[in-house]
Amino acid sequence: KKQCFDSNIDVRTRNFLAHILNQDNCNMYCGKRDAERKNNDKYRDIFIQGKYAMLLQNENPDYGEYYCNVTNTHVMGATIWSGQKCFRNTHPNEGDIRDMTYWTGADTHPGNTPDRNPIKEFHDLHKTSILSYPNHHTMDRWANNIKWFNYLGKEDDLLWFHDLPTYITNIYGKSVRERGKGVVVCASQNEVAKNPLMPNSIFEWKLRGRPNYKSEISIQNQKKSVWRMIALKSPDQLRQRIAWALSQILVVSEQNINHRGLTEGFLNYYDIFVKHAFGNYRDILKEVSYNPLMGKMLSFLDSKSSLYTRQQTSRTIFPDENFAREIMQLFSIGTVLLHIDGTQKIDATTGSPIHTYTNHNIMSFARAWTGFRMQLQRANIEKGEVVDPMFIDPIKRDIFPKISLDMNFIGDGLPLCNDLPRRHFLKKKSQYRLLGSVSAPEMLHEEASWRLKPETFRLVLDKSYSKLYKVLNDFTESKVPGTNVFLKKDIECYGDECIVNTLKQVEVNGIFYEYIRPSCVHLSFFENSKSIRKRNGYAMCENKSNIIAASACTKVSRKESQKQG
Repeated sequence: KKQCFDSNIDVRTRNFLAHILNQDNCNMYCGKRDAERKNNDKYRDIFIQGKYAMLLQNENPDYGEYYCNVTNTHVMGATIWSGQKCFRNTHPNEGDIRDMTYWTGADTHPGNTPDRNPIKEFHDLHKTSILSYPNHHTMDRWANNIKWFNYLGKEDDLLWFHDLPTYITNIYGKSVRERGKGVVVCASQNEVAKNPLMPNSIFEWKLRGRPNYKSEISIQNQKKSVWRMIALKSPDQLRQRIAWALSQILVVSEQNINHRGLTEGFLNYYDIFVKHAFGNYRDILKEVSYNPLMGKMLSFLDSKSSLYTRQQTSRTIFPDENFAREIMQLFSIGTVLLHIDGTQKIDATTGSPIHTYTNHNIMSFARAWTGFRMQLQRANIEKGEVVDPMFIDPIKRDIFPKISLDMNFIGDGLPLCNDLPRRHFLKKKSQYRLLGSVSAPEMLHEEASWRLKPETFRLVLDKSYSKLYKVLNDFTESKVPGTNVFLKKDIECYGDECIVNTLKQVEVNGIFYEYIRPSCVHLSFFENSKSIRKRNGYAMCENKSNIIAASACTKVSRKESQKQG
């Protein structure tokens, strides 16, 4: 504190600045260039306003409690003690985080030549993101060019990712829409929030670049080091050993998928077995099937339906059969039927083992594994698209019936979608999923031209009378973790809710929810159908009793038509 005393500043001026520099007083009495400066404990941007601005102009030291001698040049660069901290007066732009790309251009900075780029040298040569303004340059050069250096924030600022310029957020592989009234961000399992104060925060990532690892080998060995540390030192040794055994059955190989440098992706895959070591094997198969590493390993990633490839290329290409075969042969039922004691079942007629599946089953199931695609890359993760579960693209998915192992059809036993009760979206146990401020559905398919368009109609629930509004709005305001809402009882409809057949999305006080319809089956072929076509689109098969159209209509032969007549 003694070292933070400047005797050249009069007492009144020192007391005034000390009072203003106090964080609480600064929030009350002075304007700040950045509204988020309250999150920064390192800098105070003091722009005096109101009656305090008037006091600064008064030369009478007896006028008012706070007086500041604005003619005292010793304030420049001086130190002031305030709130148990020592503050030093600096240039207003010191500590700025700015995009200096403009000055790296060949014809923008006077010192740039084909052999040297002084601005880039700070990063490329000196390995620092701190740009020091040379003492031999006049401040006019800075003042005249500062307009070209986009201001991002102040050193140690905590900013919303959405508030950063689009060209920076796009570095992370996904554009950020305008922040609305509420958003939902779901991280991957075991993922933690990003801390901008830690190394490689967004500013350091942009200006300093990624850290240099010692070698490519060290990157490949990261996952092995993490695995050894946990497998050998973890107290839950039984769980770890079961996980190891499961990983030897449902194998992914870095050599086969060309991702030797990944750490988080492989550890995330291995965690499936750790999590479900004492659980249900079906849960393991489901997570493994949606994991992008397995999608690459057994080549069903981006497998497309024959209808889609026919429409796009005019060629008949069958879906990839690799995973459809291996999930039965290696991961579950094996190649022959077994008795409860593990012995093979024998065909009494031929004396041969009874096979569990045929090539027809493989071809049928291969169509079930179409449409799987990787998620977009995102921030806060090593390589997001190989960590997040794959999603199903309905456009590329095979939608026709698929024969099951017992020679019935997959989906037998589920109700027809047309047989769902009227206003099923208001019945007990109906499920709604919180979307946030963006109306585009995540679990349901929607026409691409509708997504994110403001003119697309969304059902707005009545705030005063809709009982569905009350249920969903209570969930929004409750701040309960999670995204799914289940109706606890049947509720009555109101207004437009009474006239629609089903719902996709509803708007509740600026927040959107999507309705998750119960599992049901649409018939691919049906009677009383009519072929329709969108303008410049493909033909579909329409029946007014169906909520959605089928892909194609069946043709009735002339002889069959005469019989029906």
